[in-house]
Amino acid sequence: ASLDGDGIAVTNVSTDGQMFVAATAIQIDGKIVVGGYSYAYSDSDFAVLRYNTNGSLDTTFSGDGKTTTAIGNGDDRATALAIQGDGKIILAGYSNTGSDSHFAVVRYNTDGSLDTTFSGDGRATTAIGTGASRANALAIQGDGKIVLAGSSSGGLTVARYHADGVLDTSFDDDGTLTIAVGTYGGVANAVAIQADVSRLDEAQALVKAALDAFGRLDILVNNAGTTRDNLIALMKED
Repeated sequence: ASLDGDGIAVTNVSTDGQMFVAATAIQIDGKIVVGGYSYAYSDSDFAVLRYNTNGSLDTTFSGDGKTTTAIGNGDDRATALAIQGDGKIILAGYSNTGSDSHFAVVRYNTDGSLDTTFSGDGRATTAIGTGASRANALAIQGDGKIVLAGSSSGGLTVARYHADGVLDTSFDDDGTLTIAVGTYGGVANAVAIQADVSRLDEAQALVKAALDAFGRLDILVNNAGTTRDNLIALMKED
C-alpha cells in the first residue's frame, strides 16, 4: 500500500484526548483533508488535518499537518467540510455557548492559518431560534456563498453566508430559514445547490463550481435537449 506504507495513517491530534472524524475531501493536487473535532476531557474544538498523497502529514499545513480551533466556551464540533476553488478549507458544525449551541463555520487558508478575511477572525457563529441550533451539512455556491443546513429549535434550518462570512440577508430577509417538518420539527443532514441550466448565469456558476472542485471537466453529459441546429451545450450565447 502507498498510504503510509500499509494503507493506514494514524495521527494523534492531542496528547490528552481523541479525534472524531466527521468528513474528508480530496484536493485537486491529491492531498487528503480530514475534518472533525478534537476532544480533550470535557471540551472539544474544530480540527483539521492534511495528508500528502503518501499518507504522511503535510507539514506545509500549520507546521505539522494539523490544527485545532476553539470557537466558544464549550464544545465546538465540526460536522461538515468543503474545499473552495482557491484551496481554502471550510469547516462547519456547531459551537456550544454553555447554555445553547449555535451554527458555526470556520475558514482556513491553504497554509492552515485562520482566514481573517472571513468574519474578521476566520470564525462565524449564528444563533437561530430560542434554543440549540446545529449545522450538519455544507455546500458552496458557484458565486462563493456558503450554505449550511441542520436544525434549530424551530425545525429544519438553512443559513446562507456571503464569501466574507456575513449572513446573506437576501436569503429569507435575515440569512436564515427554519421550517417545521413533522412532529419533531425536522433535521437536515445534507444540502445541495440547484442550478437552472436555462439561465446563462446559473449554468456558468455550475460549471465554475465543478472546475473549482475537480480542476477540469472530462465528460460533458447533455440532458438539456437539442435543437435543429446543434446540441444546446454547443450553441452560442446569442
